[in-house]
Amino acid sequence: MKRIFSLFVLTLAIIACACFSVMAGDAENSEVFYYGDYAYMLADGQATIVDSSGGNCGPSWDDEEEGFDRPGTEDASACRPKSADEDGVWRIVIPATIDGHPVIAIGDGGLGMGVWGDVVLPEGLTSIGEYAFNMCTEAFAITIPASVTFIGETAFMICPATLRVTEGSYAAQYAEDNGIPYTYDTEYTVFTSGDWLYALTGGMATIYGFEHEYDYDDDWNIIDDPIDLVFPEQLDGYPVAPVKSLPLRYFSADYLNSITIPASVTEMAGNPFARMGDNPVSGCIVAEFIVSPDNPIYEAVDGVLFEKQHNMLVAWPRSREGDYAVPEGTAAIGDEAFYLCGGLTGVTIPDSVTHIGDRAFYYCKGLTSVTIPEGIAHIGEWAFYGCERLASVTIPKGVTSIGDSAFRRSGLTSVIVPESVASIGMCAFHDCKDLVSVTIPASVTHIGKNAFYQLNISKPLTLSVTRGSYAEQYAQENGIPYVYGAE
Repeated sequence: MKRIFSLFVLTLAIIACACFSVMAGDAENSEVFYYGDYAYMLADGQATIVDSSGGNCGPSWDDEEEGFDRPGTEDASACRPKSADEDGVWRIVIPATIDGHPVIAIGDGGLGMGVWGDVVLPEGLTSIGEYAFNMCTEAFAITIPASVTFIGETAFMICPATLRVTEGSYAAQYAEDNGIPYTYDTEYTVFTSGDWLYALTGGMATIYGFEHEYDYDDDWNIIDDPIDLVFPEQLDGYPVAPVKSLPLRYFSADYLNSITIPASVTEMAGNPFARMGDNPVSGCIVAEFIVSPDNPIYEAVDGVLFEKQHNMLVAWPRSREGDYAVPEGTAAIGDEAFYLCGGLTGVTIPDSVTHIGDRAFYYCKGLTSVTIPEGIAHIGEWAFYGCERLASVTIPKGVTSIGDSAFRRSGLTSVIVPESVASIGMCAFHDCKDLVSVTIPASVTHIGKNAFYQLNISKPLTLSVTRGSYAEQYAQENGIPYVYGAE
């Protein structure tokens, strides 16, 4: 059932990346060809892979009633493996030629979640497009040949894999410039031990990931009991190297009772657990965080994860429900701290908090109330995205900017922007289906594209503006109804 569920997520990724694949088709011939598990386009007889959604390995198949007509192939080089090898390692080798055509590029959005395990790109490849490996959360390592001379800026977005590169190559410099883990060890191999994934370095096991398989019912509900995640001291007889930073390169676990963070962990990238798990809607469900008392940087307060030095709330356990009062003395709510916490219904933020991070309350669909203190100067990007039950919020006078998509798709019905605000980001109030009134003061001198774009035309939005203000001009240029009221 686990692999079926992964295919469901893969389908979502293919849809999300479709626009990027189209961009990759700006070749002389925009026709898409299918061979094995790959879709490609041709230019001067050379192939650019634009998709790897699979489905064409084996005999040809044709179903006129359903509109399917895809050529099959028995060519093993064009077919991804259907199981791990004898060492328990998944390995995908991208072919150097497809149907006789040399592969010179991975197009925009060309692979992404269509690959997993160890991925080897072919010699002769010269280009890796934007979002090419977007959301490749099941890839451990990606081998990039020295022939590659271009890699898109977003090629490895939300892709935790380690890059295997040639010393002095373009790919090595790219990895260094973009802070992507890389190695010159071409023999790098990921092994499995129970639920753990690791590589051997100097006789020690370096943990790269964790994968626990669950059984699901027909409605995608997990029917197994939750487990406790505790980092091991040994794997297959090898001592485990201290885990210094989180998240892990790869993580797949949807239902945990607890996560114990060892004393060795001294670095975390925002909320490292925000995007854990295979479920794209609920992510990984965890009941509490436990931190070693010897950890110098992090601590758990009533099961909630905090950073000590900056008094920052890092992560709230996603399985919890109800209201939560952030402890007095907390200085910041970190990026994605309450990410996908659908059971959160209300949150009180003390005056000591001066920062709310990006995506802090992303898709907290049960959130109905939030108290934002006056010490907040900026509301982060996507901070309250998808909070569909949040009907009202008071933006305090201290706020000077509202980030991109900050309240997008929320349940707000009316908003009063305080006079301290100078900037409203792109899509800040986009698609708030019940929003009918926004008051914008003359202090606002920047409003991003589609900030008030609404899809629900049955409840038209009206802006209340000051005569002669920037907001009035914005309303006129974007065809948004407005009245004079923010005098």
